[in-house]
Amino acid sequence: MALATTGIIVAASWPSLANEKGYDWGSPGLLGTVVATVVLAVTFVMVELRAEDPILPLRLFKNSTFTLTTAIGFVIGAGMFAAIQFLPTYLQIVKGEGVTASGLLLIPMMVGMMGAAIVSGALIAKRGKYRMYPIVGLAIAAADLAWLTTLAVDTSLFVFGAMIFVFGLGIGLVMQNIILAVQNSVDPHEIGVATSANSYFREIGATLGIAVVGTIFTSRLSERLGDVFAQAGGAAQGGGADSLTPDVVKQLPEPIHSGVLNAYVDALAPTFWYLVPIGVLALVMAFFLPQLKLSETAGMVARGEAVAAPKAGGETELVEGEAAAVPENVTVGATTDGSPAGDAAPGGIAAPRVRRTERRGPRAGRSQAKGRGGRVTTTALRRLPALFSSLYLRVCTLIA
Repeated sequence: MALATTGIIVAASWPSLANEKGYDWGSPGLLGTVVATVVLAVTFVMVELRAEDPILPLRLFKNSTFTLTTAIGFVIGAGMFAAIQFLPTYLQIVKGEGVTASGLLLIPMMVGMMGAAIVSGALIAKRGKYRMYPIVGLAIAAADLAWLTTLAVDTSLFVFGAMIFVFGLGIGLVMQNIILAVQNSVDPHEIGVATSANSYFREIGATLGIAVVGTIFTSRLSERLGDVFAQAGGAAQGGGADSLTPDVVKQLPEPIHSGVLNAYVDALAPTFWYLVPIGVLALVMAFFLPQLKLSETAGMVARGEAVAAPKAGGETELVEGEAAAVPENVTVGATTDGSPAGDAAPGGIAAPRVRRTERRGPRAGRSQAKGRGGRVTTTALRRLPALFSSLYLRVCTLIA
């Protein structure tokens, strides 16, 4: 899996994509990388199909929600992250901002992203509906990518801040909510692997998107800089896209300075048009995302790692452990006299309906040893400070 992933990244960022000298699509190194990547990917799939405990269970792809959210995450990574990658360089090269300032000027995007995620999360928790938020978020993000194509040398920082704020709103409505959708659609025991798989494909998409879009941008920039320096004649020194830094740009005399800025914007702004179809593709896939009922059971309870134990005031709390420990006053299944579960237990407290988790092997004995639930553990934890204090005093007494 690691080797196949490395091969994908190497092939996507191969120098021939930038039309650099010494490489072409017939390069043995490039063809060998592609063939090796395909072979490694097929080998990984074959091994996973036969593995008893696979790293990435391929059966997850039979789940339509998991497949769609993974595809959406991949597309978002390829399009949205590629767009974010070049925003700081625009601020540094065109606007002349420093490294720290260019990072701080991206705060509006983070505000929009966090605000959208928080608000949508609260609304989802209240209404139980999540499908509409990725759709709205992707529509906003795709429209904002089209707006970013209007970037120019004289674009004010206020307008730029508004652009990235809207972009953050779109991403904030999508990122966490598709993770929520995939976690809600899989078996509780597979939440971890489903979440990590979604993140993995999103990062792969981001790597590919940055490599491809970066190649397109660099190629366009080199072409335009060549025209600028050719017109400048002997006044230009250096003059390659790889040697273009903010300090170098600031020291360039006019009219070369203005020519470089215009060349940079002319190369960057149209590049966002390549990302608009990617955003539209993710939007179309979001329409097919099914709306499932949100689970009202905590993950640890659903996996049998905890149960809802009654408190003294009648409320419930999670009792953690290696297995679902059943308190003494909880009736599991039907009672011996035939009364249904949930009737008054011997302790006089109505026992909630829970499912007994059967375990085999060494853990079963330890689970049965914890038949008194988490109360013993909680009491012991509360006594730890006093025990340590007593032990410390005894040691001090012996030393004295």
